[in-house]
Amino acid sequence: MIALTLSALVLIGTPSCASKQNQNSKKPITFVPVTVEPSFKGGPTKFLEFIGNHIDYPQEAIEQGLEGKVYIRAIVKANGRLTQVKVARSVAPSLDKEAIRLVKKMPKWIPAKGLKGENVARPITFPITFRLLSPPKAKK
Repeated sequence: MIALTLSALVLIGTPSCASKQNQNSKKPITFVPVTVEPSFKGGPTKFLEFIGNHIDYPQEAIEQGLEGKVYIRAIVKANGRLTQVKVARSVAPSLDKEAIRLVKKMPKWIPAKGLKGENVARPITFPITFRLLSPPKAKK
């Protein structure tokens, strides 16, 4: 049996800063102070529900008994979209690929708020934990 355990949503970014980058601009991101961090709509419970409903544990990872936490780094833009989705810490290529697929499939997030209440972009890092409940069956 396979299970996916997800750690509580952990936000890690530049302390108290967010980006004020133009939505269509390719200019470097600069960060400004924030009053509210970005979050998944519905909070950690909905985040875990989304992952649970959309996960596809790679068959190759199951057969190899691969488990672990894939840390994903992304930017929640001012419009709530996730961009620049990358693996910050890898477990295995197949699990990394699945974690990225899941994050790219996510709905818009609630963006960070700047000091004046405006939506601003913000980098985040969070883990997605892959865990098998039982070892894979040996091939004959």
